[in-house]
Amino acid sequence: MVDDMSHGRSASAEVGGGDGSAPARLSPSNVFHVLQNGRRRATLRHLADRGESVEIGALAEHVAAVEEGCTPENVSADARRRVYVSLHQTHLGTLSERGIARYERGTVTPGPALDQFEPYLFERRRLPWKQFVRIGGLGWVMGTLVTLTTARYLPLSTVAVLSLLVGVGAAAATRVTRLVRTSTEPTGER
Repeated sequence: MVDDMSHGRSASAEVGGGDGSAPARLSPSNVFHVLQNGRRRATLRHLADRGESVEIGALAEHVAAVEEGCTPENVSADARRRVYVSLHQTHLGTLSERGIARYERGTVTPGPALDQFEPYLFERRRLPWKQFVRIGGLGWVMGTLVTLTTARYLPLSTVAVLSLLVGVGAAAATRVTRLVRTSTEPTGER
């Protein structure tokens, strides 16, 4: 196993050295080093999904189930043992050194650097912006028609109501445009 050294410094030095201080952002090479292994990815996904501590036995069972493509109940004892040993001897140490997870007394707890991995672990759903714009546009048109037909009954003038609708429509269009841009941009640091 190659320990990721960055210009003579260990990975733990880059994340605050375990002195309780807030970890620095991991370098891209550290992030990708951690993500290059499927067991570490499965571990990170499970910790991020749960958001709380998990016993190493349950974690090993979950990771083995992911690898075997079955439910945790159907994992063989041999597969569970292989994953348990691998997590204990290699992967949890790597995650702990970098502040991604804490491993103490058989319990794995999400660490402060775990949030840096979420963009890589979970597939972002693309915003169905065409449908959103169509439905939003139809709603805006219907709202405008209702306003125009009932404006004489409202205490506000038609111009004031239309101005309000135009303002809300413009704000919604701006928000949709930003969402569309961010949903199609690649993830990662810019």
